[in-house]
Amino acid sequence: MKKYSPAIFVLLYVLTAIGVYQIGLKNGQKTRSKEDAVAQSSNQNRANTTDSKGDEIGAGRSQLPPGLAPATSLDLIKAQSDLSADLIESFSGLNLNDILSTSDPVDRLFKLTGYLKNMDESNVDTVIDAFEKSEAGYRDWELMMNTWSNFDPKSAMTYLAEGESLSSKEKGGLAHSVVKNWAKSDPMRALEFVQSNEIGYTSSGKLSYTALATAMKTDLNTAIQMTSLIQDEKTRNYSTAAIANEYYEVDPVGAKFWAESIEDPGMKRGALEKITREMSNSDPYGALEYAMDQFGENIPFSAALSLSKNLSKEDPAFAIEYASGIENDKTRQYAMAQAVGEWAKDDPVGVAEFLNNQPSSAEWDAPVAAFARNAFDQDPSQAMEWAQSISNNKLRSSTIGSLYRDWSRKDRDAAQAWARTQKDNRPKSGK
Repeated sequence: MKKYSPAIFVLLYVLTAIGVYQIGLKNGQKTRSKEDAVAQSSNQNRANTTDSKGDEIGAGRSQLPPGLAPATSLDLIKAQSDLSADLIESFSGLNLNDILSTSDPVDRLFKLTGYLKNMDESNVDTVIDAFEKSEAGYRDWELMMNTWSNFDPKSAMTYLAEGESLSSKEKGGLAHSVVKNWAKSDPMRALEFVQSNEIGYTSSGKLSYTALATAMKTDLNTAIQMTSLIQDEKTRNYSTAAIANEYYEVDPVGAKFWAESIEDPGMKRGALEKITREMSNSDPYGALEYAMDQFGENIPFSAALSLSKNLSKEDPAFAIEYASGIENDKTRQYAMAQAVGEWAKDDPVGVAEFLNNQPSSAEWDAPVAAFARNAFDQDPSQAMEWAQSISNNKLRSSTIGSLYRDWSRKDRDAAQAWARTQKDNRPKSGK
């Protein structure tokens, strides 16, 4: 094979870098020109709007205002509204019924953003009436409900609970949006309202977590205080674990101290379990020692699996030794599967030899299933043989089914050929 001088590659690299720079420079000039055009277009629109009535703005074919790129979501429309704030403001004089009947959903939301800036207690009934009589979509309702929640979130939630214009699924999504928006300004009040359940929400647990999760992004102390208000044990424990995860990322030492000081057993266990999982990603041996100090031999399920997986990256034999010593049957088998699965990524031959030396029993079913899934990419038929050796009928069937579906997507002919051989090899039924 012909060899090339390193100088050639250096020259090619320099030429490529120059080309990339030139392209970037041209794109920057195009972007600057586009911004100037948008600004000019916005000024022209404002001038036209001054001499016309509000109703006339929405007349004619529905389209985005000039200079605005097409948008596909409400978030993008809000971002673009900063580009033409005055233009958005001009839509406040439009007729709401005309806006809601606009066929283009992006155009409709864009105009609705401007119109709803003037929504308050004095016209909320008029706005609701127009929405109920229209064919407004979910995004329209979401924008309106969030605007309503800015000045009267409790009434917005009450309407969702008692109103009949929306489906249960739509109400659930909008309630989540309202609580999230409410919690940005007053998370404690939002949570207290949801927890009071005075309007009979069946999903109060999910909404409680929504309020807490929103607060957690900006103020961990407030989120910690909020856990004491959550009545449902499952939601309270899950929320505490989520806080532990967030806390550990910014202050590992402080997170440990806080979690260890929690008095409620369920909350404490969930927090320590989450910290162990996070800690195992960077220091699996230290995490194992920490977990043993906190839980003894009864390490929670998800923490044990994380430990096994991350220990296997360092020392597969040690990981399997640890996992095989776990007392709980389910936790032990799945922890062993994690260790074997991680080991198989680097040494599939070594794993195959190891598993071949183990007794055929349900104890090794989960590790064998994990190995079969990892071996599939290199040898689908071999992976199928391993899957067929699983003793548990349910796990064997689900593993074979999952592998076969993957194989069919990858190579349908080969998968079907394998399936035919399985059918041909079945024993004949006697008469």
